[in-house]
Amino acid sequence: MKKGAWRDTFMLSLKPNEKLLYTWLFTNDYVNCAGIQEINESIMRFETGLRYPIHTLSILYKTGRIVQDGPLVWVRNFIKSQFKVISPKLEAGIIRCLEACPSQLILYAFGKTYGQIPYPYPIDTPLIPQGSTLIPGYPDTLDTLGTLDTQDTIDTQETAAGAAYLTYKKRNLTGFLLSVFNEFWGIWRHPRYGTDKSKAGDSWLDLPWPDRNKDAVENRIYKEKILRGARAFVEERNLIIEKGDTPIYAQGWLSERRFESYLRPEDEEGLRTWVMEKMEREKHEQS
Repeated sequence: MKKGAWRDTFMLSLKPNEKLLYTWLFTNDYVNCAGIQEINESIMRFETGLRYPIHTLSILYKTGRIVQDGPLVWVRNFIKSQFKVISPKLEAGIIRCLEACPSQLILYAFGKTYGQIPYPYPIDTPLIPQGSTLIPGYPDTLDTLGTLDTQDTIDTQETAAGAAYLTYKKRNLTGFLLSVFNEFWGIWRHPRYGTDKSKAGDSWLDLPWPDRNKDAVENRIYKEKILRGARAFVEERNLIIEKGDTPIYAQGWLSERRFESYLRPEDEEGLRTWVMEKMEREKHEQS
């Protein structure tokens, strides 16, 4: 980090733990020259001494200074803070890092921040190289059903229209909404605080789904918001439980639509781009 970084207005606004982790994101051994890194909670805890680094990371995310997509984190001001001049050699290195980055959200945010410099392509050009894959297990697995346990299998019944799940209010959850709900529950499930599945099913049906057609773009975007929010909350839930407090159950979390707070407005376009490109890839695979 540059001399005088500790007097930066943003740095002065942070609490000690936040300053420590923010500095670590700049100086650890895993960040590349584009400011992108794959985080590991155990390593973060060991190297910083922070007891709850994921919680601190979520605070930094809300400031807009970092962009996170699963295990990948991009520090928005990394290049500006680390390099006075971008030489041709450095520019080539940054481009290689971007080409290797599997996160569409991070690539989109990078393009919005730096435009065509140092990245040589316009923002509306596909940023992920043809044939590349996303992070193993994230988010390619977002369309894969969560693994069903014994109770799930018992609760899911066959009807004339196919598989159905009977909710607490005796309503049938079927089709696309059932498949996504099973995926959500695979993320949410907890032996003590993830046992209200039937009541959560009612909250799920009451959500204002934009379109119940499986192939509708708005519907897929809404799905991704819920699942990404669920992943983020599960990390927070572990912290809440460790502190001895009681976390919110799925029924209330869904009814209050708390997942809407986990995606910042500036990330909306990146998510939309990712969903549309994923749907396009699916069409090509089916043809």
